[in-house]
Amino acid sequence: MSTLDTTIMIAFHDALRREVEQVARRASDPNGRLDAALGWELFARFLEIHHRAEDDLLWPMLQEALENRPDDLALVASLEAEHAQIDPLIDQANAVLRGESDEQLVDVIDALVTGLSNHLHHEEQEGLPLIGQVLTEEQWMQFGQGAGARVADDAERYVPWLLNDARNAQDILDRLPPPMRDGYTGGWRDAYAALPVWP
Repeated sequence: MSTLDTTIMIAFHDALRREVEQVARRASDPNGRLDAALGWELFARFLEIHHRAEDDLLWPMLQEALENRPDDLALVASLEAEHAQIDPLIDQANAVLRGESDEQLVDVIDALVTGLSNHLHHEEQEGLPLIGQVLTEEQWMQFGQGAGARVADDAERYVPWLLNDARNAQDILDRLPPPMRDGYTGGWRDAYAALPVWP
């Protein structure tokens, strides 16, 4: 049984689920103005950062640990392939929003919602248990630190975004690095609350 602390990973997945619901609602409304919503920008940015961190840092760790386990390597490859299907949908949606594509926005977002939802479920049900079996706590922390460094330049928005409406916000906050905790309680939370994230 895994002893790795996946609290922040699950919290991030929950934040993606929360935000993609808003994205889908805006896309289905002719007056939804998804292109003008800061929420869309943040969702797309943090999803891209998260996927790149997994592609660059997490999957290679797993592939090395699973060198002689072809079935488990196939699982890692499938999770990586799901990223390659999901990520272009963000670009397609932006092309539609800029008037550079004839595709229907609602169709692109439907594909994004389906692909992302299935991927998150797959990762939680199969990927995280495998990670818990084969990675050490040190490796998991190394991934977490590397992923955290990629959002450090936008931490004042990332941390409140992550914690927004979270069921266990304090538990998540307690696991973040002290500068992020201090920033959140010292003003980031209030500044984020004042932003028109989903006007």
